[in-house]
Formats: sequence, C-alpha cells, structure tokens
Amino acid sequence: MAENTQIKLKTAPFPRGLFTFFFVNAAFMSGLIMINALLVLYLTRGIRMDVKHAYNVYAAFGALFYSSALLGGFLGGRYDHKTAVIFGGLLAGCGSFLITIPNIEMIFLGLSCFIVGSGLMIPNINCLTGKLFAKDDPLRDGGFTVAYIGTNVGSFVTAFASGFIARYFSYETAYFFSSSMVLVSVVLFVIGYKRFNFHSSDQVIPYKSDVSMRNLLPMIVAAIITVPAIAILLSHAEVSNVLLIIGGILMTGVVLSIARKQKDKKARKKLYAFLIFTLFGLAFWALYMLAPSALTIFVQNNVNRHIGTFIIPTSSVYSLNPFFIITVGALTTLYFFRKSLKGERLPLRNKFAIGIISMGAGYITLVLAISFAGKSGYIAFYWIVISYFLQTLGELFIGPIGFAMAGALAPAHLEGMMMGFFQLSTGVAGAISGFLASATATAPQHIADPHITNPTFAHFFALYGSITVAIGILIVSLTPQFKKLWSD
Repeated sequence: MAENTQIKLKTAPFPRGLFTFFFVNAAFMSGLIMINALLVLYLTRGIRMDVKHAYNVYAAFGALFYSSALLGGFLGGRYDHKTAVIFGGLLAGCGSFLITIPNIEMIFLGLSCFIVGSGLMIPNINCLTGKLFAKDDPLRDGGFTVAYIGTNVGSFVTAFASGFIARYFSYETAYFFSSSMVLVSVVLFVIGYKRFNFHSSDQVIPYKSDVSMRNLLPMIVAAIITVPAIAILLSHAEVSNVLLIIGGILMTGVVLSIARKQKDKKARKKLYAFLIFTLFGLAFWALYMLAPSALTIFVQNNVNRHIGTFIIPTSSVYSLNPFFIITVGALTTLYFFRKSLKGERLPLRNKFAIGIISMGAGYITLVLAISFAGKSGYIAFYWIVISYFLQTLGELFIGPIGFAMAGALAPAHLEGMMMGFFQLSTGVAGAISGFLASATATAPQHIADPHITNPTFAHFFALYGSITVAIGILIVSLTPQFKKLWSD
C-alpha cells in the first residue's frame, strides 16, 4: 500500500478530495468575508455606532471567531469531524441570515451564531485536509496552500461584490447573499465527502464517519450555551477583548504544561517550537486584523478612490487581499512544489520570518504614502495596492502553514487541540487589534479631513510596522537556536 501511495504522488500530486475542500472553503468564506468587508461600515453608517465602539465590536468578533475554533476542534476530534462540519456550517449560515435584520441585538445574535458555527466547521475542515496527506509528505504544505487559495476564491468574489451590493441594494441584501453561500458549502461537503481517502500510518484508508445523534447532541448543547454567552460578550466588546487576551495567556500556560509532560523528548521540543512560533505570529495577525477596521476607515476617508467619475466602493478594496492570494499564491505554490520535487524545502521558521517582515513592510508603505500625499491630503490608490500586496505576501507565508505546522509538530492525539490553539492565538491577536485600531481614532467621528487624520495614521502605522519587522528580524537572528527545537 505504501508503494502505491508513492506512485500516486508522482502521477497525481494532490490526493482525491483536496479540490472538494477547495470549493467548500470558497463557498463558506463568503460569510466571513462579507462580515469582514462590511461590518465596520454597516455599524457606523447603517446602525450609526461610534467608530471606536465599532472597532471594538469587530475586534471582539474576530477574536471570538478564531477563539471558538478551540472548542470546535475539541468537539470534532472527540466526537466526529464530519458531524462538526455539517452542524457548524448550518449554524453559521443561520447566523449570516440573522445579520440581515438591522437591529443591534439581532446583529449580535447573528454574529454569535456565525462564530460558533465557524468554530465547529473550520478547524475540522483543516483536520480533514491534513488527513489527506501522510505526516512526512513533502506536498503537505502545498496541499494546505491549495485549500487556502480556495478560501480566497470565494473571498475575492464576495469582497469585490460586497461594496456594489451594499451601494446599489443594501447591507441586508449583501448578508443574505453570504448566508446562501455558506449553506451551499454544506451541500458541497455532503456530496463530496465520499471521495476522501485518509492516511493512517503507512496506509491509505477510506473515510469513515459516525454522524449520529450521540455525536451531534454535545455540539447542540455547546451551541445552546455558547451562542447567548458570545452575544453578551459582543455587546460588551472592550471587556470581551480584555478577557480574551487573559484567556490566551492562560491557554498558553496549558499548552506549555502539556509540552512539559511529554515523555518523548522530540515530541516535547516540537511542542515548544509550535508554541514559540504561534506567539511570534501574534504580531502578524494583530496587523492583519486591522484591515477590516482601521484600514477600512483609512481607505474610506484618506484614499483617493476615484477612477475618472467612478468611485471604488470602500469594502470592495478589501478584495485586493484575496486577489493577490489567488494570483501570487498560485505562483508561490508552483515554486515550492517544484522545490519539493528536488528535495529542497524552505523551513517553516523561515517562512514565518518572511511573512512577519512583509506584513510590517505593508504598513510602513502607508507611512511613505502619507508623506507623498498631495495638497488634498488624499493618498494615491496605488499605495493601497502595494500595501495589500505586501500584507498578502506575508499571509501566504504564514496563513496556510500555521495549520500545517500544527499537524507536523503536534502528536496525533493533540492535533485537533493545537489547531484550535493556533486559531485561538489569532483570536487573541484580534482582541489586541481592537486596541491598536482604537488608538488611531483620535479625531471626532464627524471629522474625515485627511489633513487632520493623516498624522495620527502615519504615527501608528509606523509604530506597528516597525515593531513587526523587528520581530521578523529577531526570528532570523535566532535561527541556530530554533534549529535545536525544530527539525524540518
């Protein structure tokens, strides 16, 4: 069986089922991207919420969204991955639909349902993706990148369309569209799951699931408890962000304790490496989460979005991120695939360093752009394109390999939990981003004059970008020490 697997890798590099995940991710991500692209604008312009409050609500949403994967990963690993994906997708779709009701309580309830549903679906989709490959398969990283590009096909279409749907129809129509796409993702998964073949030791085995009320009931109970709790946290967003940061610190202690208890020295060192690089990733994800909040308001008020008489909708600018992931991501995947065939692999720690430096450079670019602003105070649109390109390049080096890192470094029985912890760290970064975004909102909300707000944005973008680049350089300088922990 092992020999057959090797032959398959030569003739058909990626396993059956991977491209099913590609389309499932593409459809499901419509829900998240519609929230990312429109939520701050929806709250500030549609619901008339104060901009600082809107920043904190989005930060709390992002933090809770990623943090929920810890529970979802545990439930899926403890009971059944397929059950978690189906139930989570249905719950997230219902949540997107509730956001269409322009009432703040219903919006919070809808966001809460989406958070819990995504927490069940996303880590379990990633676990299933990882099981398509052997642990030491050199194509494993590339497989995650293919699935990651799939999420961004849906992201690009949705983000680009979001501004036009909101402008010519309504915010509510936009969220109804995303709700429909989330439900489509569930249908695609149910139809395609029979194509999956999983690796177990040196064998490829058919996918076997246990979708039953026994496995579904704990997930329903968890949703009944967590959905109203998360809705309450969203209504007290700033407190929620503080609590999530504290929770992240506590969970870091738990992972450290688990690592110390590993009897196998190699497994212990790999868990230490996983923990260290997850913490380094906080710098990247904190800036990444500024794009739907502070960067969106910056684009709205400080960027010249005119092309002749046409004005690019603010939320459609967010589509630059998935656009570059699709285009540049395809090139990087091909490059690393060819390298892997030659037995040459860029260590994951080096990818982390490149990704973090690139993200910081994306914000430093905006500082340079502000210094070249014309008499009107508005910066040219191409600066935003350059910034998004650098940010996305960083994402391509960090985003997909985070999940691959969990599978490569964590023992099999802890893989689901470590997937969830990686997501939780992104949630903590989201909470941090709320405070970073709020720091840029020093001018009164009714003032949108770039002459007044440019100096504030320049100061904080320079600060955030410089610290992030410094962290990336630190990783490079400590490479010899990391080699002792991390063996690729």
